Amino acid sequence: MRSTSGRLVSYNPRFSYPGTKTRHSPGRPPRRSGAANLRESADPPVMECLQGNSPVQVTPQLVPSDWQALTNLPASENSSIVSWQVAELDQATGVQANNEEQYNIEQVLAEFDCRARYIQRQKIGGDNPANPETVIRWQVETDQGPLVIKELAGPGAVEHATNIVDLLKHLHTNGFTHCPVPLTSKYGERVIGLKGQAYYVYPCLTGKPVRLTRTRDFRDAGQMLALFHQAGMGFQPVKKSLKTGGLPERYRSGQAAFTSWRQMVAGQRFFSDADELLREKLPGITERAGKVFQWLGPLYDRKYREAEEVRAVRYSGFSEKNLIGTNQGLYLDNLDWCCPDTPLMDVAIFVAGTTMASRDGWKHGIAFLEGYDRTHNLSTDCRHFVLGYLLLPHSLWQYVSGRLQHPSQEITVIPHRMLQNQEYKQAYRAVDLCRRLFFGARRLAVHAQIELPS
Repeated sequence: MRSTSGRLVSYNPRFSYPGTKTRHSPGRPPRRSGAANLRESADPPVMECLQGNSPVQVTPQLVPSDWQALTNLPASENSSIVSWQVAELDQATGVQANNEEQYNIEQVLAEFDCRARYIQRQKIGGDNPANPETVIRWQVETDQGPLVIKELAGPGAVEHATNIVDLLKHLHTNGFTHCPVPLTSKYGERVIGLKGQAYYVYPCLTGKPVRLTRTRDFRDAGQMLALFHQAGMGFQPVKKSLKTGGLPERYRSGQAAFTSWRQMVAGQRFFSDADELLREKLPGITERAGKVFQWLGPLYDRKYREAEEVRAVRYSGFSEKNLIGTNQGLYLDNLDWCCPDTPLMDVAIFVAGTTMASRDGWKHGIAFLEGYDRTHNLSTDCRHFVLGYLLLPHSLWQYVSGRLQHPSQEITVIPHRMLQNQEYKQAYRAVDLCRRLFFGARRLAVHAQIELPS
């Protein structure tokens, strides 16, 4: 495949792993199967740790050898390898384009002198009130190979798409080449505006879904995120308002949800089992969250100002679902919600999610922090920030907010030995996840040999 700059793009739509055979027919995405190439050797060396205590630093130019530590992560045991599939997107959820959508996609492809053979639509975003733009991912098989077309709709869609392609160019310029390469149209445009929507196009990344299961996998993921953060330093977005709700907004909305719930149940004569559980647990959890935010809030403000000075970028939603395993290493996809913010938010959210995933998830959090620290030094303040984030009741905020949006139509009171109703199990699960985060933060603090502020 070629770009209008005249150089070849190094994505081969007929790529196959050694020992595998690939069949392809028009109108159908190419597929292949085979076992993942598991890495059996010990951890290879990684980049030298950068010096300094700031959570954001300028990275040196990276070379291909720096990515050797990120190769050959294991997929799930029985997973097939689909050459055009990105890990986040389930093939069964794809919807074929209707006539109007197909016409729009064909108009976009005409800008690149391509013709579509097969088009599939998959929505991947648009529910964030801070970012009302909707992002739709199009899987397109063309006469020049498989392409991905991202469609953005909503207010500021063109500025949003311009931010994304400019960020991708900035990452490649700074040495982070394991991310998509937007193509340039025959008229020199990377963002195509059509009927109120904005489109950008890049070659489909060939690889397999990534499953983080081993300790070394989480270390590699931590290193990947650190390299992304370093390469993103100095990026100037076109639309500065492209920022998701930061930590202070999340705290205020969560505590406001607790207050609204207490007001809602204050006039009730009877309480469901879930309500009784929340009445028992919420006062202590609310008090603890307030004490934590007294020192975590100012720390976030300071780290955010530091990030503004170096123009840092936050990925917003970093997880294994956005990683693609290839023979050249890990690739990072779906950078549609990157925004100016402290990179520590990415680290804290990933560690929190890993800790909540299982009772031993905090051990994977330790491995992730070790991998991140190898490439990008984490100071004591940075570790305080991550652990403080774990002490906040994120799961309960989400559960109570959902209860307020969808209140129960009736109250069911049943004997204690039969507390198996779905509502109670959901409430108990939210409380249990808060408890898991709390003890996980304590274990991480002991491992790092630091004391959390009281």
